[in-house]
Amino acid sequence: MRTVLLSKNEIRECTVCLLDQPIIEYEERYSDQCEHSQRTICNTCVYNNIKSLLENLTNNNNNNIHCLEPNCESIFYYNSIRSIVSLKDNLQLFERYDRQITYEHLEKIQEFVWCASNECGSGQ
Repeated sequence: MRTVLLSKNEIRECTVCLLDQPIIEYEERYSDQCEHSQRTICNTCVYNNIKSLLENLTNNNNNNIHCLEPNCESIFYYNSIRSIVSLKDNLQLFERYDRQITYEHLEKIQEFVWCASNECGSGQ
C-alpha cells in the first residue's frame, strides 16, 4: 500500500454543498464496508444528512441508513452513526437514535410487552 502525504492546505470540492473544504473534511471512512476509495462528500454534509434521517426515524420506516457516497451501498450501523453524530457533539440526537433502535429490538421479542400506561415507557 502506498502512502501519499497530503498538504495541509489541500482542498476538495464537496459534491453536495459544492464548497471547497480542507482535505481533513474527507479523511474518515465511517464504515469498513464502504466501497469507495475516497470520500467526495464533506463531514458537514454527511452529518446534516444523517441528522435529518435520524430526526425522522419512526417504527414504520426502513431505518437502514446508507453511505451517501455514489455507488456505495454500505449501511451505517450503530458505531458509524455515533461517529458521525459526534462530529457536532449532538448527544441528544444520538440518545434518541439509541432509544429508537433499542425499542425496535425489544418489539421483536415476542414475550416482551409494553406497560399499558402512556406515562410509563417501560415493559417486560
